[in-house]
Amino acid sequence: FVGAAGKDGAGVCTRTRADLKCPEFRGRKQSTTRTHGLRCAARMEVEQLRATRSDDHHMDRTRQNSANRREFLRRSVSVVSSGIICAVIAGDSISWDSRSSSRERIALAADNASATRKVEVAVFAGGCFWCMEKPFDVVAGVISTTSGYCGGTEQNPTYKTVSAGRTGHAECVRVEFDPSVVSYEKLLDVYWHNIDPTVRDRQFCDSGKQYRTAIFTTTPEQLESARKSFSFYRDNRTFGTDRLYTQIVAVDASTAFWPAEPYHQNFYQTNPQLYSFYRFNCGRDQYLDRQWSEQASGSESSSSSGEFSGGSSSGRFRFRDIPAAIWQRINRAF
Repeated sequence: FVGAAGKDGAGVCTRTRADLKCPEFRGRKQSTTRTHGLRCAARMEVEQLRATRSDDHHMDRTRQNSANRREFLRRSVSVVSSGIICAVIAGDSISWDSRSSSRERIALAADNASATRKVEVAVFAGGCFWCMEKPFDVVAGVISTTSGYCGGTEQNPTYKTVSAGRTGHAECVRVEFDPSVVSYEKLLDVYWHNIDPTVRDRQFCDSGKQYRTAIFTTTPEQLESARKSFSFYRDNRTFGTDRLYTQIVAVDASTAFWPAEPYHQNFYQTNPQLYSFYRFNCGRDQYLDRQWSEQASGSESSSSSGEFSGGSSSGRFRFRDIPAAIWQRINRAF
């Protein structure tokens, strides 16, 4: 598939949907939009891959199961840079044993081994955890961030069970920080500058209780600061309303935090193009740009001009090494 550039830079699918053998498209007019062109190209690419993959039977079974279909690629990424580059993307499924030794429960209390300096732990839920690591990582005094799950009742949660809304957990980030360098109040400020607290159980293109906004406090001092911070933004109607749905939940130091699978960690570093693509196409960047000025501390957007600019400037690219499970989230950006 080769995408041509229209007058407005939109990609044009040069094949009819019937030619691409898409049953649901057969008999309709030729697509002239970038979205339809990408979907046709992705469908044709997947059909070609199925003919050669050794696990055809697994993919066929998965295709019939709508619950598991989210684990496989169904769309492609469009990158706008000096014209249109159409990237056809396909991913491989992965297996993950949530009870393996590598995913032991991590307590929210700071590791006692860090005796050389005082370390505190903060936990924030702000929708997609991909988008919440970087804003904290760039803050001086933050030691580490970990994507994971918190606030549920089921032990050993996995991305599959959490994203299905079956465990009560929320996607969140665990932030270890040095309070002598950065205050908890500063981290709260970063948090508020990267979420939309005016919606319930949803953040941008992600819907469900697993994407709710919540502040999990680990000390009485954090609880007091979180409540004051909430009251400040509510009473001043900073977000245009005094109805904010962000939860403040006190947890003790022994409450379990479950780290997410490795391919979710530091996603903005391991997959920068997809990270930027996802943020922009889900509307997170546009919302933050509208809500806060460009000089606002803590907020992040992919570009000041509001355009996705990630990726290569020439040629085709594929992200075949990315686990297929992440495409569930990429699909929502279309």
